[in-house]
Amino acid sequence: MESGVPESRCFLPFLVGSKKLVECIHCHKLIYPGEEVCCSVRGCQGVYHKICAKESLKMSNPKKIPVSAAYRLQWQCVCCTISSHDKCSPWLDVVIHLKDKPGKAICWRHPTNWRLVIDGAQSEQRLWDMKFKGMNNFYMCEIRKDFTIDATFKGNASLFLNHSCNPNCVLENWLVLMILLFFFY
Repeated sequence: MESGVPESRCFLPFLVGSKKLVECIHCHKLIYPGEEVCCSVRGCQGVYHKICAKESLKMSNPKKIPVSAAYRLQWQCVCCTISSHDKCSPWLDVVIHLKDKPGKAICWRHPTNWRLVIDGAQSEQRLWDMKFKGMNNFYMCEIRKDFTIDATFKGNASLFLNHSCNPNCVLENWLVLMILLFFFY
């Protein structure tokens, strides 16, 4: 393309019918369509960049991650039909392995606290953690000093509302009948 950006990166993920961006298990950066390698374990939704699969799994020509390279400690969620393994599980830090039931766990879809609303100390800690990991994109909205909304890891298409060099969106909070409301303009 004229701008020098690969064609695979020129798309709008929030449009109906377009592919969703997923996070690489190895480097934790977004994977654009055509750059992904999927895990071959049935029921696993783990995805790598092709480059990360070559580096971390020592694969010369990755098309699918072989079961022998990826299959470790398979578990199944007791609350839904998700089954995965620690090598390809997204948000592994929130998966709760049940000690009394080997091979069973509670997956990332069912934590009691999704940790979207955090206080100032947690917000600062997350920012330092993201800086240490080399992450440049984060989606935090500080409402008050002790009330920050962090949609970095559990966000949806709304993450792209203000995604440009010339921001086109303003967040306002209003107090209506003693209820704090947030509006995007």
